[in-house]
Amino acid sequence: LGQGKYTGKVSDLAYHNSLMVQVWSMLASKNVRLAARALSALPVEPSSATWITYIRCHDDIGWAIDDADAEAVGLNGYWHRQFLADWYRGVYPMSDARGLVFQYNPVTQDRRISGTAASLIGIEAAAEAVAGIGEETPAWREEELRGWLAQRLDALRLANAIIYGWGGIPVLWSGDELGQLNDPNWDTEPGHEADSRWAGRPVLSEEAVAQRHDPTTIPGRVFGDLAHLGKVRASLPQLGAQVRTVVAPVDDDGVLVTVREHPRGSFVGVYNVTSDWRAIPAWRLAEYGVLGAVDVLTDTVPAGAASLEGGGDGMVAVPPFAAWWLVRSTD
Repeated sequence: LGQGKYTGKVSDLAYHNSLMVQVWSMLASKNVRLAARALSALPVEPSSATWITYIRCHDDIGWAIDDADAEAVGLNGYWHRQFLADWYRGVYPMSDARGLVFQYNPVTQDRRISGTAASLIGIEAAAEAVAGIGEETPAWREEELRGWLAQRLDALRLANAIIYGWGGIPVLWSGDELGQLNDPNWDTEPGHEADSRWAGRPVLSEEAVAQRHDPTTIPGRVFGDLAHLGKVRASLPQLGAQVRTVVAPVDDDGVLVTVREHPRGSFVGVYNVTSDWRAIPAWRLAEYGVLGAVDVLTDTVPAGAASLEGGGDGMVAVPPFAAWWLVRSTD
């Protein structure tokens, strides 16, 4: 995006690659401090330009973690990049990601990762486990596996809510709107054998398309979540390109808070990137003018967010993988 003497001469749109990388980093590390630092350090975009936001594209994901940003929050940039590559190729302990390595560099140990959003976020692994449930599966184990899949779907909704709630123009890549998994036959096409990026470019599934309005299916749940995000987003002038997103100070390592100050009222995004309950101070919401504001994604005021008392201790509890869009309209 052009600045200074280049304003209006470079581009009106730019891919927000840093946002994509930081979303995946937050989900893997269950920590938002690096993202808050990196996203706050970006130059202010020109008023005539905006971002294209996305959680993944047709290409691979390169782990663009700046060493200085990592050091500022107590991390080593090299080792964090290694962690992300290992997590999303599914070799790190407790990882349920199913990404594939693209362009491994033996000198730098850099590993770029390919895959659909659903496979990277763990839906593929969880769905396989649920598909294996049989008559001999104990009830407690079935509940555990179905809960795992539901949690992964919640995580995908959260990731998309961050993208849709950032402003700019959110973009989806074919198949992600239905939660499609990696193409298992990506390497059988002549010329594709050494290019794992094709795993993340599956042919659109007619079966998945047919299921898109059935919320009991993965395609239906994912499509429904995205349709709702899009419908609500379209009603919010706060997400127009006239204002920019600012990352609030971090009060809980697992909760990212974003702010968009608009003439027609504030928009505050609250995102819990973990599978645990977390909490933020009620006064933080008051500071941004959204104490008692409605979460427009659920059309309710979150529990404890109506007063400075919070849940009784001055804190507002944020459920696992919650995504709140708090809006205080001046209309």
